[in-house]
Amino acid sequence: MSTQEIFSLKLINKTALLKNINNSVIDDFISKKGKNYWPSIIGRLEVCKSLKISAKNSNQFLRNSLLSYYEPNTKFFWTISHKEDYLITAISKNKIGIDLEINIARSEELFKLFSDQEWQYFLPRNWSNFYIMLTSKEACLKALNLTLTAISELKI
Repeated sequence: MSTQEIFSLKLINKTALLKNINNSVIDDFISKKGKNYWPSIIGRLEVCKSLKISAKNSNQFLRNSLLSYYEPNTKFFWTISHKEDYLITAISKNKIGIDLEINIARSEELFKLFSDQEWQYFLPRNWSNFYIMLTSKEACLKALNLTLTAISELKI
């Protein structure tokens, strides 16, 4: 995909963004969905703003639970990802997926998520390469509109 096909790509810090958002909209959704739902709402609000989706039409858009979606009224695909204080959104004319992770060491048992064959492309086995593979696969899942349970079916 060329950069000309990407309409919008934004990396957003939660603290900075919350200063410019109507918190009553976020509070309403968080009260219904739970406190971990704020990044999805903020991401969708950013997508609405970028696609110029009216407030009247944004309610259904905001309630969509997918992290990647085709918006028929605008003919654009969009995707979001969030981790801790960061959120990333992308909008494209073509199917698109994006994923964001924080590179931190965890249990090395997670390395088993990828086959020895996959690791051959990303040596040495370390956390940076683990997250490259993980975010690549998760972005593909979103572009294909598949759930995380299908991650083992994707091969690098």
